[in-house]
Amino acid sequence: MAFSSPTESQLVNITSQPPNALSVLEGQPLTLEWTFIVKRTFGRVQFGFSGADLARIEASPGSTSVIRGIFRGRASASTTETNATITFSSLIRTDTASYVFAVSDDDDGVAQAPLQLIVLYPPSLITRAPDQVVLEGDPAITLTCSADGEPAPNITWTKVFTNGSDSDVLFTGEQFILPSNRTRDGTYRCNASNGIGSDVNHTVNVNVNCEYCFLCVSLFQSIHCISVV
Repeated sequence: MAFSSPTESQLVNITSQPPNALSVLEGQPLTLEWTFIVKRTFGRVQFGFSGADLARIEASPGSTSVIRGIFRGRASASTTETNATITFSSLIRTDTASYVFAVSDDDDGVAQAPLQLIVLYPPSLITRAPDQVVLEGDPAITLTCSADGEPAPNITWTKVFTNGSDSDVLFTGEQFILPSNRTRDGTYRCNASNGIGSDVNHTVNVNVNCEYCFLCVSLFQSIHCISVV
């Protein structure tokens, strides 16, 4: 929010406030409280996005609070001349932003307090690597997995054995590059985790064929090899 007086007035002082940075799980409620001293006639409190001209929440004693935009139906506010409370019934991931709380008197005196709100949510896959069928000696195979989440998910790659278990981590990152070699044939798994909720994963099959292979068989104590595709 933008105000005519960007610095704290000595006639209006915020004496307690929430931490400057808050992390809250998506779907959880949140209650914010401020206390303040207004030496002249108390005016109102406001809460909104940092740098915006229009407050999303406004409240003054004895009046119905005003809730605008994305907070409508999810937030409530109340204030006295010394204390203000704003409650969100359920936070969503798009609530992550920089905010400003402001308290003002009836003569343009104002004090402000910043708030950085981060809404945490579990990972979800955005990009899933498709199965790959290549010829040995072709350009390198690039497997890509990407994920959304807060905090940003960590993506790891493993090889899946025939018994269903996973190897140790082979690579960490979105793009896993493999040489087109028959020893790399098999199933690989990308796993996305960020410590919130459950991990998500995706498996991709890599089939590396050879253009010309020799099949050798033993017939009557002699070795016969034939070329197969």
